[in-house]
Amino acid sequence: MTCEEALALVAALVDVELGPVDRQAVERHLDTCRSCYSRAEFERHLKQQLAAIGRRDVDGTFEERIRALIGRFAPGDGAPHAHD
Repeated sequence: MTCEEALALVAALVDVELGPVDRQAVERHLDTCRSCYSRAEFERHLKQQLAAIGRRDVDGTFEERIRALIGRFAPGDGAPHAHD
């Protein structure tokens, strides 16, 4: 398995979405490739951090702040308003 092939499957590996054959192939590659192993560890850590954030309560102004950020963009063009 090449690095490109392994990296394409890392997210599925971390999410436990691979079948046994693909899982074993990626794991074998990670056992021999430090770079891909590091990327897989980063993905695992990121998933853990995102899961932890998802369990936190947000303050009452969160929706207001998100709407204000969205409102800074002109409809349809994705560019910030000229006055910002």
